[in-house]
Amino acid sequence: MSDKKSGEEYIFELAGYLVTCAAMALSGEREGSPRYSANRFLIALRKLVDSPVYVEGLADDPFLRGIVDKLDDIKLEHEELQGLQMEFAVEASKRLD
Repeated sequence: MSDKKSGEEYIFELAGYLVTCAAMALSGEREGSPRYSANRFLIALRKLVDSPVYVEGLADDPFLRGIVDKLDDIKLEHEELQGLQMEFAVEASKRLD
């Protein structure tokens, strides 16, 4: 029996994780600090970028893989996350051309 999840199982797990993240973000300090909530969203980003491993026909995205690789080295600070947002904005403009 394979330990690899099916695409459907992976997407269901990710969706449940995101609902939990959203609930935690709204809970204030009861279920974790805003910094902890932000970290959980970045974990969700990692999971989303890993989707091609589990979802047949979905191609790996080199830009997104590069963003995930940067997560290991950034500080969980607003300015650093804004830097990642700017990278997304630049990439989005390239993809629209």
